[in-house]
Amino acid sequence: MTRLPSNPRFERWRWQIFGVTWLAYAGFYLTRKAFSVAKNELKKPEILGLTTGQMATMDGAYSATYALGQFLWGTLGDRFGPRRITLLGMMASIVTSVLMGFSGTFTALLVLFALQGLWQSSGWAPLAKNMGEFFSRKERGSVLGFWCTNYALGGFVASIIAGYAATRLGWQFAWWCKNKCVKEKAGVSQCLISNETNTKERRYTHENKQCPRHRTCPRFRP
Repeated sequence: MTRLPSNPRFERWRWQIFGVTWLAYAGFYLTRKAFSVAKNELKKPEILGLTTGQMATMDGAYSATYALGQFLWGTLGDRFGPRRITLLGMMASIVTSVLMGFSGTFTALLVLFALQGLWQSSGWAPLAKNMGEFFSRKERGSVLGFWCTNYALGGFVASIIAGYAATRLGWQFAWWCKNKCVKEKAGVSQCLISNETNTKERRYTHENKQCPRHRTCPRFRP
């Protein structure tokens, strides 16, 4: 079988998508890890005096809404495209993070952290699907293996930044200090992430059989 020639334009585009989606998902961890760092301060009586049970309840609420969001955002990502859903999730996560820094009661933190779980879950399904559009089944195992380092490195860096800010400036800054970075990443991501794959590139790759799924994809509709 004759191997189809690779197209430099398509190759450049898909590795650009790899890099930007990697940064976008890693960016979610900048607002996700704040509570883990702030716990040490929030349990002190002179601050909020949260009990172990209350913090466990917050973690449980976060996990529940995160799981629910995985079903919700995957469907909405297919309908509206990864760019819109990822932008919504990032911006909502930033706003929620800022509000958590201003919160002074357990109830407020509980509600906001539950909402944070919902926004955090908006990243995985749309971005992973976006990656799948550009890599064949044979490539996805190794490519997505490297791509999944985003949450490990993102979480590692986020914990260091949040810990330093909380120690130097106060527990509120565990939530506040990283929001500017997330906002900048969101702006870059929206410029570069394809929204259900860029129209011109999709047409080009299908007509020239460069799309990894050109044999099974539905006929291209501009």
